[in-house]
Amino acid sequence: MEDQNQLNTPFVNQGDLLPVGANKRTRILRVVCNEREKELLFAKARAAGLSLSAFLRAAAMDCKVVMKNQLPPEVLLLTARVAGCASSLNQLAKFNNQHIQFTPDEIISLFTMIEELRQVSNEIKNYLR
Repeated sequence: MEDQNQLNTPFVNQGDLLPVGANKRTRILRVVCNEREKELLFAKARAAGLSLSAFLRAAAMDCKVVMKNQLPPEVLLLTARVAGCASSLNQLAKFNNQHIQFTPDEIISLFTMIEELRQVSNEIKNYLR
């Protein structure tokens, strides 16, 4: 009997899934926009026959979110490796500009970084294919 009462419970509007009063909206959000955007939002809500709140909820819940600048972890890792090599190369260039002679260890480090940059470059090329 209880299930039958739930089926006969009135709904807020045709698209809502919850009965009237079951999920009273009490939270207020602040949205910042310019005057033109505000007018456009109100006009679209009016054209849809919805309040601005209902329109924004429907738009937010039904839209597909496309993340901006969301890079895959592999790209972030490669970027970090390139940044590390760039920092090390910058230090070596500073030594060179000060006419400080490289030690054998620094020369080995330089060639190691060059090889790592080649590998990262190849990984980036392979990733973009």
